[in-house]
Amino acid sequence: MNRGMRRTLVGMVVSDKMDKTVVVETTRLKLHPVYKKYIRVRARYKAHDEKNECKVGDRVEQKQVVGYVGQTGLATGPHVCFRIAKNGSYVNPARILSPPADPVSESTRAAFNATRDTLLAQLDSGPFVAAGEAL
Repeated sequence: MNRGMRRTLVGMVVSDKMDKTVVVETTRLKLHPVYKKYIRVRARYKAHDEKNECKVGDRVEQKQVVGYVGQTGLATGPHVCFRIAKNGSYVNPARILSPPADPVSESTRAAFNATRDTLLAQLDSGPFVAAGEAL
């Protein structure tokens, strides 16, 4: 099955009591393997709602933006989810082939190197936890 053609989940906000988090309930029909009757299967998911905009009864769907910037789990600071869609399907950004950029001209190379060195020094000075070490 093509991952881009999957159905997106649609649900209703059933709780907004937590700060910046809502509980969304989805319902789907599933064929019972023995009795061959359809049964309702409910699932609840917690979704990040940075600005507390969602209220009980709101209809939301999967991949809909309900939060903007947040910090959860083992994150070391606020972050944004980065996704790229190609032909309606989400793809791995590391596998996208991009055309090469023009090289830095000789007249701006000194300024480029100075800026690069400053930024690299800032990266080296902060706390860094590799993903494997955080778990």
